[in-house]
Amino acid sequence: MPRLVASIGVVLIMSTGCSTSDPRSAQARAEATFAEAAASPQGTVAAAFARSLMAGDFAGAAAMLAPALRATVTASSLAADYARMIAYGEGPADRVQPVTILETWPDRQAGDLGWAYVAISGPGFDEAVTVVVTTDGKIRSIEWGRP
Repeated sequence: MPRLVASIGVVLIMSTGCSTSDPRSAQARAEATFAEAAASPQGTVAAAFARSLMAGDFAGAAAMLAPALRATVTASSLAADYARMIAYGEGPADRVQPVTILETWPDRQAGDLGWAYVAISGPGFDEAVTVVVTTDGKIRSIEWGRP
């Protein structure tokens, strides 16, 4: 029977009873994926953005936005969106973890470097931001919350 294992806002579904579903192997695969995401250029930018949000440095987070996005998204709107996202939690965020990255996706545009999904968690909540990072290291788009 499948069982669910939650880890850093990610749910892994594992079957029991066969060697390919060994929980240690699934954990090792997840850790390798997290390490790859954290080491990637888009994962690095996305994690820095998430850490700025977590620290309440919304001006610093806004400075990471591409000019077109910065024209409509302000430090104040970042603060409001972030606060709404984690409002159900019991305390402030205490962990940021790049989870996965993409180099190709359906809405990719010229000048995009990559897509990154970063978990943000704290007491009583697991959320995320998904960003598209441009080749000049700026954030072109933001999606709030986990799917």
